[in-house]
Amino acid sequence: MKRKEYIANYQKEGDEYVYKGEQYVFDESQISYKSARKTLYGFSFLLFFLEIGLGLIPSSGMLNTFYVILPYAITVVLTTVLIYRIWNIANKDGKIPDYYYEKYADGLRGFIKIILVFATMTLVGEVVHAFIEKPLKNPIATGIGIGFEVLIVIITFFFIRNVLKIKWKKFS
Repeated sequence: MKRKEYIANYQKEGDEYVYKGEQYVFDESQISYKSARKTLYGFSFLLFFLEIGLGLIPSSGMLNTFYVILPYAITVVLTTVLIYRIWNIANKDGKIPDYYYEKYADGLRGFIKIILVFATMTLVGEVVHAFIEKPLKNPIATGIGIGFEVLIVIITFFFIRNVLKIKWKKFS
């Protein structure tokens, strides 16, 4: 879709503009819309708060190692963008215009997989730093940090599995 091509699909009715183009509606054959919204918001906010919590833990890799800090920072930014994408598709009462579908909903699984890759990179970097470079300088904080990272990876994996249940179908 060309830039702002969708504007032609809005028509004025009274004082409001109403979208008359193609839309996608939520397919409730596998999961209800209300349940899907709770799942999307629940997983994304849980991930976000776990990542923020991980940043507050003074584990040895998070203090001074770029190969731990860089993927962690990218994961936090991507999760923030994920919340924005979910906000744009979950607050539309089960109907979204085709340009929203293409922009936000279509690539949601792939986007979460990218988050999984960076979360795994953070975990691997922390483990490498903790056990190879600096043998457990702060063992309790490092153990808690690695535990948080393992939780983030597991939750992201289950998030991908739950997003697979969410389907949209074209509605004109």
